[in-house]
Amino acid sequence: NTSLYAGDKVYLLTNSYKNEAINFNGMSLKDAKSVLDLMGVKYEISGNGFVYEQSVKDGDIIKDKIILKLKDKYVT
Repeated sequence: NTSLYAGDKVYLLTNSYKNEAINFNGMSLKDAKSVLDLMGVKYEISGNGFVYEQSVKDGDIIKDKIILKLKDKYVT
């Protein structure tokens, strides 16, 4: 059993998922890793904090791996 607490995020992976990248911008390191592990794709992360750049555009297929760059504070 897994407990959910106020503020927790829930990510669902559907049967129609085909290695498509999502928009990781603004996502925390912890959340990004959780989603990438759920997606089952290879990834490389540089930095800490929040995602500000990704190597595969939202909606494009992740063929080899996705690279995420993070910095301490996310700025829109």
